[in-house]
Amino acid sequence: MNVNHKCIKRTCGERVEAITLSISWSVHSGSSKTPLSNTLDDHQLISYTGCHSFISLWEYFTRPFFGCVCHRRDCGMLLNETPIFEPSLLQELDWSSNTVPFSPPISPSSPGEGLVLRPLCTADFHRGFFKVLSQLTTTGDVTPEQFTKKFDHMKKSGDYYVVVVEDTNLRRIVATATLITEHKFIHSCAKRGRVEEVVVSDVCRGKQLGKLLVSALTLLSKKLECYKITLECSPTNVAFYQKFGYTASHETYMQCRFPN
Repeated sequence: MNVNHKCIKRTCGERVEAITLSISWSVHSGSSKTPLSNTLDDHQLISYTGCHSFISLWEYFTRPFFGCVCHRRDCGMLLNETPIFEPSLLQELDWSSNTVPFSPPISPSSPGEGLVLRPLCTADFHRGFFKVLSQLTTTGDVTPEQFTKKFDHMKKSGDYYVVVVEDTNLRRIVATATLITEHKFIHSCAKRGRVEEVVVSDVCRGKQLGKLLVSALTLLSKKLECYKITLECSPTNVAFYQKFGYTASHETYMQCRFPN
């Protein structure tokens, strides 16, 4: 077996060592374990500097759905493709009940050429997730450890539905939105949905992704049996959200911010 070494640079700037091995394996999709149509040969495997975990360059630079993506050794975190909620919830949405027109037609299963709508995963840390969020508000200098800890907390609670749109050609997150479910004693111990942090990257605006995200999360809240769904927006965006059936409340939104 021939082994060759070279250095490559990830999009985040981290340098990694690439090792070329002559191997052959059958790749299986993450959940169904169904073999893909072809067998991959002569894979390049990435060995992160100082780490003993490997993933294929094919896996890393296309769609790494088949295993963990190991970050640098001093991080100690495994950034992988585990979704923050069950992807079938998006796949099973009744899109026929969507009342907002799309031209050209798009849907959660077909969001556009080269795009995929799916739940957030920790590997999205290196796909520009925070860069997109920063176009909405201040995100701070979040480390992989902080991100993974918060992700695990949200996933464990079962009440956070963070969706992203990924450009599979660029391997970058280009849009995101969040649905949070709140458990109530009122209304016979019902659930309320809240839509938050809807943002589309400035490089992908005009592709109806904002409409798609809001439509998908609104339908998802109905599927989760929320008795209502709410959101907060600026007065200039009221007309946009009215398209999805949202109405302005007579109540006044108030807040109290605490200094860091």
